Amino acid sequence: MNANRDPKKGEPAKASDFFYFTPQVEESEKISAIACNTFFSLIADDKIPSWAVAIAPVDKLRSSRINGDIPKCRAWMSKGVLLIAPVITGDKLLVPLAIIEAATGQVSVIDVDTGTAREVFIANPKHDTYWAINVEIQLVGSVTYG
Repeated sequence: MNANRDPKKGEPAKASDFFYFTPQVEESEKISAIACNTFFSLIADDKIPSWAVAIAPVDKLRSSRINGDIPKCRAWMSKGVLLIAPVITGDKLLVPLAIIEAATGQVSVIDVDTGTAREVFIANPKHDTYWAINVEIQLVGSVTYG
């Protein structure tokens, strides 16, 4: 469709133009470069699930990406939960980018690089699928297996 369009009539359509129900980020709230760099490093290392890529705002992540550091703790993940670049502050978890696929309640998440397991509480009573920036999540504790 875009191959046959008149270039004088504007920019070609993007896939994201047709995602009517995804949350919109206000221009004042930009996705942090750390979250962007980390997201793409996870893709490069094949450590990000396809469901998360389908939900993530890839166009916005790509536009905010810069060359820079990637945090030591890149992501915590479980079925339906991807927390990118989480930082523990007391009993809270500060997450620059969270991608949730209908998960809710107490969830066990695993550090994608170290395998360390933790328990977090995802407040999502309607079982929504969404992405959000600068999220504060309740840290329930760590889990020891074995």
